[in-house]
Amino acid sequence: MTPSPELHHLIHSLDKKEKAWFRSWCGSGAAGADYMLLFNAILRQKIYDEPALKQEFRGRSFLRRLPAVKNYLFEQILEALCALHQQSSPQASASAEILAVSLLIRKGMFHAARKRLNRLYPKLIEQELFLRALETISIQKQLLRHVEPPKMEAEMVGLLKREKELIEQHANLSAYQHLSDMFDLSRRRSLLPRTAKEEKVFRDLLKNPLLTSITHAKSFEARYFFHRINANCNLLLGQMDKTMFHRRKLAALFESLPSLTPLQISKFSGVLFDLAVAHRTCRNFDEALVINRQLMQLHAQYPQFRSENNKAVVFKRSAIVESDVLQCAGRFAEGVQRVNYWEKNLTRFRALIEKDTELILRYNIALLYYGDGKLRKALQWLNSIINEHEHDYVQDVVSFARIFRLFIHIDIGNDELIGSIARSTSNYLARRQRLFTTENLLLKFALELAKPLTREKQRLVYQQLLEKLEKLRRNRFEQAALEYFDCVSWLRAQLENRPFAEVYREQIR
Repeated sequence: MTPSPELHHLIHSLDKKEKAWFRSWCGSGAAGADYMLLFNAILRQKIYDEPALKQEFRGRSFLRRLPAVKNYLFEQILEALCALHQQSSPQASASAEILAVSLLIRKGMFHAARKRLNRLYPKLIEQELFLRALETISIQKQLLRHVEPPKMEAEMVGLLKREKELIEQHANLSAYQHLSDMFDLSRRRSLLPRTAKEEKVFRDLLKNPLLTSITHAKSFEARYFFHRINANCNLLLGQMDKTMFHRRKLAALFESLPSLTPLQISKFSGVLFDLAVAHRTCRNFDEALVINRQLMQLHAQYPQFRSENNKAVVFKRSAIVESDVLQCAGRFAEGVQRVNYWEKNLTRFRALIEKDTELILRYNIALLYYGDGKLRKALQWLNSIINEHEHDYVQDVVSFARIFRLFIHIDIGNDELIGSIARSTSNYLARRQRLFTTENLLLKFALELAKPLTREKQRLVYQQLLEKLEKLRRNRFEQAALEYFDCVSWLRAQLENRPFAEVYREQIR
């Protein structure tokens, strides 16, 4: 059985503050303990290597119980992290407070328990921790057993009224959370709808009564979901005016708060990301980069948002925006200069970045290298996507990575590879039901080029594909395919014998 790398991932996810806290948590007496020796050894390993650990600690008795020591170390780190982050996590802090109240009740200190509950309840309402607030209501009802009957009845009526309101607020928020999860699930495999059936999912979602008016949202979180879902669905349906309206409302929602918790800052970073993407879609490239700089400065603005996980959140979102905007704006050389920074941080945050986000960034980097005329570098990045194990992440990006690779082989002149790559790509797309009209045309074009053709016949093949793609641009589902690679500019560049970047920049003016 292959040793699990989970302990290695956990140790290397710790930031400087968390490492120092863990060592302090364990105490100076633990410095020579087996689990601390193991902690320091794993910390030195860039990739988890258990045979190397066994070699390093050869002769030490704890090797015979290495799985148990690893498990103990894992639990100790988690326990230390829980203690460290308890105050910064509203949920954890609330749980600790409720436990303290329960302990006071066990000790018969009812008055002290009531005082603590009275201080805790308003905080829970402010933080919209409705389930935790319901727990306090339940405890307060138990405490009423120790109150005189007349006063008890009046207080019980008030508690039951608050309980009913909390249940309604929690149900309302859960319903919006459910709608948000439905949207995320629908978009997981494809960034843009390619069929009427895929588009219908988002149209139907917008018809939900909860999404027709902001008055249905009973809390800050519910209003956040209301605007987020409306903005995202309208973006995919091409309704940019409605998209920008809801994006701006979301930004204003967070900017109106007097202060932000780390969780709210993380959501705010997502709001800025979405707003920048909307500006990029509207070709407001400079505005998108201005918002992206605001996103990248969140660490400086909010000291409580500097954990390794939060840095990964800001990096992945800002890198996607920046790489996408620079390639869409035709600023290819500028984007290529940023690749070392992105590559370095992809490695640094690999355990903290979702695979679909990583694949999108790799694809954007390939586009930048291609636009800058560095075809083999673009090919390397595309191969890094294609050579991944089978997965269902952003299938449209993975599919077009294969088609994009085919066009680069045509550019380079690898004629002997074109036919086999086109056939394997066609089979790949057909198995995943992603062989749409545009993809089919492009692959048939490649197969035609793989034949021995005269220069005149080749030119005719290029011209015929260009005419067909120009017509397909009027179809909103097929137009989505051309968002992944501008095949029209590529064809014109081939026909006019000009650099792709030059033709592309003319097209976006």
